[in-house]
This record gives sequence, C-alpha cells and structure tokens, in this order.
Amino acid sequence: RAFFRGWSPSFHIEWIMLKEAGVMPPARGCDVVYLYVTGIFTVIMSLIPFYRGEPVIPYMIPLWLLLYASIRFRLVPEKYLFLLNWLFLGGCYVGLGTIASTFSGNFNGENVLAFEKAVFGVLPSRWLQQRLVAPSGCPNWYDYPLALVHSLFFSFPLVTPWLIYRAKGTGAMKRSVLAFAVITTAGYLTYILWPLTPPWLLASDGVIEPLHRCVFTALQRVVPGFLVSGASNTPRAAMPSLHAGVTLLMVLLLLRELGFRKAWWSLVLLVLISFEIVYGAEHFVTDIVVGYLFAAGAFWFSRHPRFGRQVPGGLS
Repeated sequence: RAFFRGWSPSFHIEWIMLKEAGVMPPARGCDVVYLYVTGIFTVIMSLIPFYRGEPVIPYMIPLWLLLYASIRFRLVPEKYLFLLNWLFLGGCYVGLGTIASTFSGNFNGENVLAFEKAVFGVLPSRWLQQRLVAPSGCPNWYDYPLALVHSLFFSFPLVTPWLIYRAKGTGAMKRSVLAFAVITTAGYLTYILWPLTPPWLLASDGVIEPLHRCVFTALQRVVPGFLVSGASNTPRAAMPSLHAGVTLLMVLLLLRELGFRKAWWSLVLLVLISFEIVYGAEHFVTDIVVGYLFAAGAFWFSRHPRFGRQVPGGLS
C-alpha cells in the first residue's frame, strides 16, 4: 500500500484511526484497487507477445506509469480521474492491433455462427438486413442516425462519471471509473486471448453470403477516415461486445447513482446500440449477451462495501 499511496505522518495517523474503526475511505480504496486492476492488465498484455514468441514494444507500460504518477502524486485533480482513465484505456486500444497480430492460431467465428443458427434458425444480422436493407443497398436514411448512436458510445464513458460526480461527488465517480476499467480491461484481454471474427468479416472471408455494414458505411461518410480506422484496428475482436457491455454498465451506474427519473434516457441508448450492432453485422447476439455478463460482473464488483462505506468522523 505504501508503494501505491505513499507514506507520511498524517497518513499514518489516519491509517491507524481507520484501521481501529474497521473501515477504509471509499475513494482511497478505489484508487488502490484501480491501480492494481490496470497495473496487472498492463503486465499481462505486455507479456503475451513475448510468450507467443513475437515480442513487441510494451507501449502500455509507459502509459500506466504516467497514469500511476498522475494519481500517486496528484498531478491531476481527483475530479478528472475519469478523463485520465478514458485516455489510458483509449491509448491501450489504439495499439491493441499490434498485440492482436501476434496471434497465430485459428480465429473463432464459425463456431459462434453455428450456435446462433441452431438457436435462431438464421443469423440475426441476416434476418434484420433482409427486412431493413433496401434493394438498392445501403446506407439508408435511418443508417445515419444509427451511426450517430454508434459513435455516442465513445463519449458515454466520459459523460457518465461526470454526471455522477456532479450528483454524488468524487467517491461515487471513482466507483464508476473502477467499474469501467474492470469491464474494459477484461474485454481487451478476451480479444487477445480468444479472437472472434464478426459476422461482416466472416462474409468478407467467404464463409457466409455477403452482409452489409450499413451503419459503418454511413459512419464513414460523416466521420473523418482516420478516426474510423483508429476505432476499428482490431477487426477480429467481437466478443464481448463492449459497445453493448459498456453501455449497459453505464446505464446501471446511472440508475444506481441518479435514479430512474434522471437516467431513463440511457435505457433508450442501450436499446439502440444493441440493435444497430446486430443490424449492421458488427456483432453476433452472443457477443452482446457476453458483454452484458461482463457489465453485470463489473457493476457487482463496484458495489463492494469497501468502495461504498462512509468514514466515521468526517474523514475522507
């Protein structure tokens, strides 16, 4: 703990008082666990290419050290932790394709395809496109609003902790940041260890009949190309669907901290995102279900009493 939080006489006195009281400050507990979660993730991701015999520059290590220094030495005000976390995880994702390229096995995809055909009788993406895609192809007019919804996903993990901070303060905001870090790092690790080909890429590989990337095509027409390519540099990373999982997690956090009357709109966003990623052939339904399970796990983790206890005597 001294490594992560530093040591000082005042901290020592506070530590003794809190230990005797049997509690720890929620915000401080979140800081420590957050650094452990992101630190362990960084080490594992940096070692995977070496284990596979194709070492790459461990770019995540300096990113994490910068993150650690910012928290440890309070280089950035605590209220901006959500922004630091978003930048760290975003930076990790940008280089994720380099680590993914070290995989030399067979990609998954046909097994999930067979499973969904057995369950639904037809691939859900194809069923939707047969009914919604015009004979002239896509994008259709409604693909553009769906493209906007798709892109809102990237700002949702920024808006949510900011709203929570405004309503409930730093402690609640840090719990939401920790939950987001848990689901995202778990998702990244799954992408690298169990790469899954999405429906549209299975069609491009000739495994199934062609599918339209309707929403993605609409997005390409309204968003600069370098942003679109930067957000899709690991195409064989379909499970879990973080679009669905992170959105559900943000919905759960908003409902918990703000209540239904102030967070009902997030449910609409969840439904639209879950629909458009299947309709646009970006994900299997199975990816969404697994994403929801990841979200439930991260939400449960953030509910741990260690992160929510109030400290007696006004200590924080």
